[in-house]
Amino acid sequence: MADHPPSTRIVQAKLLALHSPIPDRLSTFTARRLECNRTGFTFSLRDKRADFVSAYPELDVVCERLGFGWDLPLGNWCTNPTWALEELARSAQPRRPVAQEDWTSAGIDELVEHILVHHHQPLRWELTRLGYLIKRLERTHQQREMHEFATGFTLLRDSILVHILQEEVEAFPLCILLDQCSHHPGESIDESARDTLHFMAAGHLETVDDVERLDLLAERASSINDPDIPIVKAGLTAIREDLILHTSTENDILLPAALFAADLILSRRNKATTTSR
Repeated sequence: MADHPPSTRIVQAKLLALHSPIPDRLSTFTARRLECNRTGFTFSLRDKRADFVSAYPELDVVCERLGFGWDLPLGNWCTNPTWALEELARSAQPRRPVAQEDWTSAGIDELVEHILVHHHQPLRWELTRLGYLIKRLERTHQQREMHEFATGFTLLRDSILVHILQEEVEAFPLCILLDQCSHHPGESIDESARDTLHFMAAGHLETVDDVERLDLLAERASSINDPDIPIVKAGLTAIREDLILHTSTENDILLPAALFAADLILSRRNKATTTSR
């Protein structure tokens, strides 16, 4: 999936939740580069206390205990802030999936915004948060099981980042564009547009498989006596629950609606072609 070139390029489509140029190729390297340039809260040393507390309200008490104020980013707060970032990562509670709502009558643009705000953004935060803890575990414990677990997590993180970038850069703008075009009989699309949507659905199956494989590695690493192991496992459980919920929303509601719009547009074009003959 990481090396699959985008199957279509949407011109003048709205770019959602991504403040970077559209890459020519969505690869692991591209995903990492774009994440480094992402604006907003990233659970990193460049974030301020208000950013941490907004994403994880329970961290307000932790910041107060650490003496981390409101004015400076964490990286400028002290000479060696890594310990503070690890403490914040350790104290943050994983975001549980929001209560399932009935999105069957919602517009595609509303559904996309919901997925971005309540699933993609928290997912990025959790992947970064758990990454810090797993790096500490790997440094502290040199066992093979821990190294395999850390490597597996890195592969999972990169796979998820590539997939959600593919959605935000390609699939989501396409879904919105198809919905808009379906309301204007004169609009037309290329038949290859449907391939992007099918590719998105296939990526969901791969991501769930990655999480299940990482669960097995986490079980092997759980034999190591470290208080961060249960924290990491709880975070992975929350990620798995969220992926199941939000991918089912995409597969059961978003994609069928977009494919219906694509079929409607293509049928109009074919009918017009037949009539003109």
